[in-house]
Amino acid sequence: MSLAVVVPTVGRIGPLRRLLLSVAVQTVTPDALLIVDQNPAGFLDALLREFPSAVRVGLDEANLAAARNVGFAATSSTHVLFLDDDEVIDPDFVERVMATFARHPEVRCLWPVVHGPGARAAGVGHWRRLADGPLIAGTTLFRIRRIAGGGAVFESEFFRATGGYDETLYRAAHMAEDWELSARMRRRGMPMWCDASLFLLHDPANDGGCETRALPLAEARRRVVLSTALAGPMRAVMRCFIRCACCHLSCGYGARAAASWRETRSVTPITAPSITSARGSAMADCFQARRDRGALTRDDCLETFLAKL
Repeated sequence: MSLAVVVPTVGRIGPLRRLLLSVAVQTVTPDALLIVDQNPAGFLDALLREFPSAVRVGLDEANLAAARNVGFAATSSTHVLFLDDDEVIDPDFVERVMATFARHPEVRCLWPVVHGPGARAAGVGHWRRLADGPLIAGTTLFRIRRIAGGGAVFESEFFRATGGYDETLYRAAHMAEDWELSARMRRRGMPMWCDASLFLLHDPANDGGCETRALPLAEARRRVVLSTALAGPMRAVMRCFIRCACCHLSCGYGARAAASWRETRSVTPITAPSITSARGSAMADCFQARRDRGALTRDDCLETFLAKL
């Protein structure tokens, strides 16, 4: 069993240093530490020299969902821990997480109690309200209705099966990618767990802050509406469009074009650039192609995309 830590970061130095220091003093050292750097070239150079074990993974755009997916694609560990750059973990965090996965094979996705400075008790109360089932006897583990990104720990194959975080949603709204992933996991019957005795400090006062919290109320409301209320209707429109396109392909010239496409589709490999530029969370299911450079075809990703609509 191995654990990789993935940290997306943009625009922060001091908070990121605090996080990396908390990772450096873990009682069990993570097997890999990946910093997904969304900053201008050279921004993190001085800081990363202080942490030689950290591996930098570059990303051209500031997209938290894409950064987590790219970081995951670059790992080979059996488990992955996603941390935000304004968080801090306790010294025994990694040790306790790995012990939980070893003792409870039914737990494949785990979230700690995320709290603000001096607010652990309040954090536990809030997380209890997310409960979706009773405690596992003799433990502080219980199922929850949703997770977020920062602090979430996944068995790697389990995360791969979710399809990853929705990069297009984050690109449009700069929020709600964790809510959408949780909803998708619930629809697929993929349980999420919380450990009420495992804590993670999130300091919202750090430089950079949460963009949505800092927005004027009207703009924040508009983004929430666009990213949540319109998600269902937009998927319905896309579903209708694709069905119409399929009907067209089933007739006349469309049938001949479809037959020709079917003959060639299995030998058209996806290359790394096409995956990087692809839009839609279905592309997250092509993680392995990022590594194997051609293990999946375009049709594999298309079928995954259609299954999500």
